[in-house]
Amino acid sequence: MISKLLLNGLCALALLGFSMPATARNSAPSDENRAYIKHTVDTLRARIFYPVVPDKPLVGGTAIVMFRIQPDGNVADVRLKRSSGYSHIDSTALGIVYGAKFAPPPPGIARQAIALPLTFKAPRPRETSKLPQQSTVKVRPLGM
Repeated sequence: MISKLLLNGLCALALLGFSMPATARNSAPSDENRAYIKHTVDTLRARIFYPVVPDKPLVGGTAIVMFRIQPDGNVADVRLKRSSGYSHIDSTALGIVYGAKFAPPPPGIARQAIALPLTFKAPRPRETSKLPQQSTVKVRPLGM
């Protein structure tokens, strides 16, 4: 049985899927588990940056990344659950999770699959009308 837990994150709600043991299915997650999950989500979302890649469109998107946190705090089994539709956003989302390291999780969290939506907002293009006008300099050849 899979239970779902919604937590507030920095950018949006995170949907975390956990496979609960039979004894814990009818009980709510402990405060320790809830705090660990919130810290994990906040840490990963704080690492979000927009990937600027030449010849790629400046678009936003949400990629959902699946992963597990091992008992030692290392991240494992990282994969893309749902694509944003843009390869540069998807690969950045995967890289954000791949590079993460956490404190050892509470027993109820270790090795449980986590699905985390990571939302990327496209940077606004520069407004050329607000840039200072370039002045032209006239150069006269020497001796004239």
